[in-house]
Amino acid sequence: MSETPPQPNPEPVHYVFPDAGEAVRRDHANYYIGAPIGQGYYGIVYDCTDDWGNELVAKVLKPMGSFQQVADRWQREAAVLTTMRHPSITYIHDAFVYHNLFYLIIEKCLYPLSAELHVASELWLPQMARDLLQATAYIHRAGWVHKDIHVGNVFVSATKDPFDEAREPVIGFKLGDFGISRMEGSIRPHGSELARWMLPPEAIDPARFGPIDRRVDIYHAALTFMCVVYGQILRFNREQILAGEPQRLARSLDSIYGPPLARALNPCAAERTPTALEFWRDIHAAITAAGVRAEIG
Repeated sequence: MSETPPQPNPEPVHYVFPDAGEAVRRDHANYYIGAPIGQGYYGIVYDCTDDWGNELVAKVLKPMGSFQQVADRWQREAAVLTTMRHPSITYIHDAFVYHNLFYLIIEKCLYPLSAELHVASELWLPQMARDLLQATAYIHRAGWVHKDIHVGNVFVSATKDPFDEAREPVIGFKLGDFGISRMEGSIRPHGSELARWMLPPEAIDPARFGPIDRRVDIYHAALTFMCVVYGQILRFNREQILAGEPQRLARSLDSIYGPPLARALNPCAAERTPTALEFWRDIHAAITAAGVRAEIG
């Protein structure tokens, strides 16, 4: 019986990241690359504008592994990603391959929630929960699961009136990186994983806590809201997650949001708040009973 000879490693693909001031030219648009605003192992994020002067960001990712395999999957997923339109999901204007790099052109928000978490309070929760849970419900209706909702992927946005600069912008919250973690997973050599500190119990022990499905997003949304209430990122180790420490912490809150958060953080997926809409109804009932008004600032 003959053995299959080992397959050669794919030839490395030459790529060059754009320089500040460079124009990335497409058939239908030009994107003008600004200064880098973020960098990681897999790529660089730049300030960016288009021919209309819209303020955008360009997320530029490098290929890892076989370029053709990555490119094929990128094109398939980008086609889906650019059709996912919701007011509370960061808008993806374009997705393409240019000079052997993978570009996402995305609307620019004010800042990620993580950057202002130290000044956040539960007064933000009414609007934040409504915005983010609507976006989550939309994603679930389309048959997707985000799997990566956290304070770094929630953005504070400001919708400006381009013809009246004196007018106060409309502030809202948007869910970002929808599908991007999956796209990046196709670029990374070993795929993407859920962050260890925010693992739902079912990701550790599915036989005990249930399957990984859309209820992962409910758990992660509740963790995000908990971080807002506490004004800091809450991290839990494996033992704490399996023991239900996030739910216990929610139950101990001196807040109207304690019971809705505790239900959504139930370690057992089958007993957790089942949908984003029901999670919002639980929160809205608490808001109505307490007569709370939203506040951002």
